[in-house]
Amino acid sequence: MMHEIERRRWRRGAVGLLGAVALVLASTGCSEDAAENGRIPTMIQARPSASAEFDGRNRAPIVEGITLRPTKPSPRREVRASAVVSDPDGDPTTVTYRWEDDDGILLGTGHTLDTRGLEPGDRVEVFALASDGNQESESFSQRFRLAEASLEIALVVIDTNGGTAPGALFEAVVEVTDESRRYETLLEWRVNGEVAGSEGELDTTAFSPGDVVELRARLETEDGVTRPVTGKPVALARGEVPEILSEPHAGVENGLFRYQLRARSNAEGAKLSYELLKGPDGMTVDAKSGVVLWRPTTEQRGRFDVEVAVKDQWGSGVAQFFALQADAPGQPPAASR
Repeated sequence: MMHEIERRRWRRGAVGLLGAVALVLASTGCSEDAAENGRIPTMIQARPSASAEFDGRNRAPIVEGITLRPTKPSPRREVRASAVVSDPDGDPTTVTYRWEDDDGILLGTGHTLDTRGLEPGDRVEVFALASDGNQESESFSQRFRLAEASLEIALVVIDTNGGTAPGALFEAVVEVTDESRRYETLLEWRVNGEVAGSEGELDTTAFSPGDVVELRARLETEDGVTRPVTGKPVALARGEVPEILSEPHAGVENGLFRYQLRARSNAEGAKLSYELLKGPDGMTVDAKSGVVLWRPTTEQRGRFDVEVAVKDQWGSGVAQFFALQADAPGQPPAASR
């Protein structure tokens, strides 16, 4: 009920307000022509459009500033300029750049400048000119002096010319921005995240295929130690698989089976070992020499499958299969690789 009363009051207020507006309009002194034609002049003026306000003329963009990267440019390094531009009409703009030395000699154009050939203390001025396609801005320039070149690490690389298989010798390659400065290079080799050395070379013989090698470098100068820079990691590759050269040509003779297993590997630094993967009870393989021995018991008769293998210290290996007939010692075994 209260809501209905409020709505009725609001309606009465609205009618009263309209009446007041009508009285105000009536007292504005309408002309007889306007009254006859039913036209009532309004007191609200329309806001002129932007084109009308500026007579439809295009306004030139404005270059408000230039940002340099790096903020303290130095010789033998690229410096990049970026202009801050605004356009009163919101039009898209393009910027052209010009670089000059202190004597007004042109050094280059474009938003970057290669400072090779310049020296610390040389003055350089960069000019920026913006255009919206119709008008150009006023030229804006910023002058700066080249600072003393900072000593930083420019490159860290692991030299893998000797290969990437375990056993290869990795060499550290570190380049700096200023070779004329005095410094000492601090190296740190890491394998799978663990520190493995700090010299200029790393022998990978003790590591396995798939291990990841990283090289980190820092510079120690009279001002302190620079932040570390890490080169691209290298994963150790699997070397060549060893090759078994021998075959068993004799069976059990005089109650004994003896077979000299021989193999080779082309991988540099490879160390081979032998093992028995499958065979009758009592058969052995010497891990170092590769000699296979078996003296069958009186109960061991018939066919026996044998599997021997050779592998290197990095896990690359190959197996050989053959069968033995214990009840026919004079018959050679059937061998397969």
